[in-house]
Amino acid sequence: MPDNNSSMQVLIHQVSKRRTQNPFSRNKGQVQCVAFHPVRPFFFVATQRYVRVYNLIKQELSKKLAANCKWISSIAIHPGGECPQQQAQNMVPLSGIQVDYEDGGSVVAKEMG
Repeated sequence: MPDNNSSMQVLIHQVSKRRTQNPFSRNKGQVQCVAFHPVRPFFFVATQRYVRVYNLIKQELSKKLAANCKWISSIAIHPGGECPQQQAQNMVPLSGIQVDYEDGGSVVAKEMG
C-alpha cells in the first residue's frame, strides 16, 4: 500500500517559468488522476471515491463530487469544457466531467456539500 511520501504528492509543473508547486499540504485519498479544465481555471483531482474541483483563481475547493462505485479510475474533461451526450457505456457525465469506473456497476454521481 502506498504511503504519503513525496512520490505520491500532486505536483504542478509550470514549464514556462521553470517552477514546481505543491498545491496541497496532504492528499485526501489515493490520487488516481488529475486534469485541468480547458477553458475555466479549474483543477480536478480524482481519488478512488471522489472528484474534487479546485478553483485556481480563488485557491479553494469549489466542488466535491462522489460516485457510488468502488473505484474511479480516470476522468476526462471535454475539450470545449461542456459535456456532450453520454458517449460510452462506462462514462457518467458530471457538468463537463466524465468519470470512468471499473466495477461495471451503476454509477450515481452527486455534488457533495
